[in-house]
Amino acid sequence: MLESYNNKIIRNILFKNVKSIAFCGCNSHYSWSNLIRNPILLVRYNYIDVLLNQYFNLEENLLTDLQQRYKFVTSVFEAERSIRVFLEEAVQFNRITVLRYLFDERNLRLRSFNMNDCRWTDIAARHGHFEMVKFIYQHPLLSGYCSKVNDSTFYEAAKTNNVELIEWLSKNINITKNPILHFVSMESMSPIECASSHGNFDMVKWLVVNRPKDKRLKTVEFSLAINRLDIIEWLDSNGYIDHAKIEIDLDRVLPTLNEHSIEWLTNPTVDFKVRLSSQSFAIAVSSGRLNIAKWINEKHKEYVKVVPLLDVVGSYHLETIQWLHHNKFLYSDNPIGELLIPDKDTPEAQPFEMIKWIHENRSEKFSLATMRSAACFSLDIVKYLHNNVGMKSDLSYAIENAARYQQLDIVKFLHENTSQTIRPNRFHNIIGSAGLEVVKFIHSNRSERQYWTPRVMDKAAKHNHLDAIKFMNENRTERCTQQAIVYSIYFGHNDITQYLLDHKLCEYDHYVTFKHEGGINFQYETSTFNNNYDFLDNSEDFVIELEDDDDDDDDYSSSESSFD
Repeated sequence: MLESYNNKIIRNILFKNVKSIAFCGCNSHYSWSNLIRNPILLVRYNYIDVLLNQYFNLEENLLTDLQQRYKFVTSVFEAERSIRVFLEEAVQFNRITVLRYLFDERNLRLRSFNMNDCRWTDIAARHGHFEMVKFIYQHPLLSGYCSKVNDSTFYEAAKTNNVELIEWLSKNINITKNPILHFVSMESMSPIECASSHGNFDMVKWLVVNRPKDKRLKTVEFSLAINRLDIIEWLDSNGYIDHAKIEIDLDRVLPTLNEHSIEWLTNPTVDFKVRLSSQSFAIAVSSGRLNIAKWINEKHKEYVKVVPLLDVVGSYHLETIQWLHHNKFLYSDNPIGELLIPDKDTPEAQPFEMIKWIHENRSEKFSLATMRSAACFSLDIVKYLHNNVGMKSDLSYAIENAARYQQLDIVKFLHENTSQTIRPNRFHNIIGSAGLEVVKFIHSNRSERQYWTPRVMDKAAKHNHLDAIKFMNENRTERCTQQAIVYSIYFGHNDITQYLLDHKLCEYDHYVTFKHEGGINFQYETSTFNNNYDFLDNSEDFVIELEDDDDDDDDYSSSESSFD
C-alpha cells in the first residue's frame, strides 16, 4: 500500500476525488501534498496507516519538532500544546492505534501532563468510546492520571446510551456517592438526572436499578424539558418517582415544550408540584404557549401580569395576541421594532395577518426597523406598511436587506416605489450575497453602478454564488481581487475556484494559512491546486485569517422614526 502512496502518479489519482466517510460526518476531498502534512485531518478521517508510516517519518512533524520547541519557549505547556491538541483529537475520534504508537513505540512523554488537566477519559466517555476508555484506564503510563476525574468520566458516560460502558466503569473505577456539579447550570446533577436530560432511556433504566441511592429529584423535570414523557411514565409506573418530593420548574421547561407535553402538564390528573415565577406568564405568551397561559390564568392567577405587545410579536402567534388583547393583558409601550425571520413551522401568511390585525386593533405604531426587517422575508408586510402605514422614505436598509436575503420581488417593489439607494460602503457585501437574479436586476435597473468594485465578486465567491460570478464576469469589467480565491478555497466552493482559475480572474501561486484553535498552524500551497484542489471542510475547528470583514449591518435602532 505504501508503494502506491509513494508513487506520485498513483497518489494523485487516489486523492483527486477521495471522499471521506469517517466518523466525523464530513464529506470533503483533499490533495495528497496537504493531507500528509496535517495530522489533525489524518486522525479525523482515519488515515492512520498514512499518519504512522508517512507523517511521523517526515523531517518535520509534531514529535520531532517537540524537542526543538523546548529550546525556545519558557513554558513547557506551550511547547507541548500542539501535540496535546492532536492527542485529544485522537481520543475524540477513537484512534487507539495512534496512542499505542506514540506512548508505547515512540516512548512519548509529556512533561506538562498532570492529573489536574487530564480529561481524556471524559472526552472518550462523552462520545461513548468504550474501548478507548478502557485503554486509557488500563495503560500503565496513563492510568495514574485518571483517578481525579473518575466522577466526571462516569457523568460523561451517562450522557450516552452506552450501557456497556457505564457497567464497566461502575465495576472498575471508584465513584463517589455525591452528585456531579453541572457547570452550565451550576447545579448538582446525579448520573441518573444527567441521563434523563439527554433522553437516554436505556441508561436511565440501568442507573435507576443499579444506583438506587443516587439523587433523582430532577429526572421528571429534565425528561419533560426534552419532551420524553416515555421516560417519566416508565419511572412512575415502576415506582421510582416520589410524587411528594418532585417539583417542576416551569420557567426552565417551558421554552422547549411541545403540544403533547403541554397537554400532559396541564392535565388535572398530573399531581406534580409546578413552581412558577413572576416571569412564567410572560415566558408562556412570548413563546406562543397559549394553553399554558390560560392554565396559569385559571390555576395560578397571582402570577398573571400585563405584558407589552413587543414581547409577544416575535412568536407570530396571533391567537395568543388576540386572547391577551381581549383579556386586557397587553399594554402599549414603544413602537414595534424588528421582526424576527419566521421559523419553518410558522405558516407563511401568519406574520402578515398579525401585522394587519395589530394595525387595525391596537394603538402601537410601527418603526422603520419593522419595515427593514420585514424586507428580509415578507413582500406582503412590506407592501402593507408602505401603502397603509406611510413608510415611504429612508428605506435604504429595507432594499439592502431584501437584496441580501435574495428577495427579488421585494427588491423590485422597493425599486418601483422608492428612490432610496444601497449605501456605497455596503454595496459589495449586499450584492455579493444577493444571488444571480438580484445581481442581474441591480445591474440593469439601479443607479449604483459607480459602486460596483472587485469586492462584489469577492463576496460572491465567499457566498458560493457561481452563477452571479459568471454573470458579472461576462457583463461587467470590475473582475475580482485575489481574496476571491481565498474565500472559495476556505469555504470549499470548488466550482468557483475552478472558474476563477480557468478565466484567469485570480492567480494560484500563493499560500493560505489556516490556524487551528489549539494553536497549530497549517500552510496550504494553492499552486498545487491546478486540477487537484485541497478543499478544507468548513468546520468549527478551523478559523481562517482573512481580511477584516464588515458584513454586520450598522446599528439602526438608536434613532427610530415611527409611523401611524
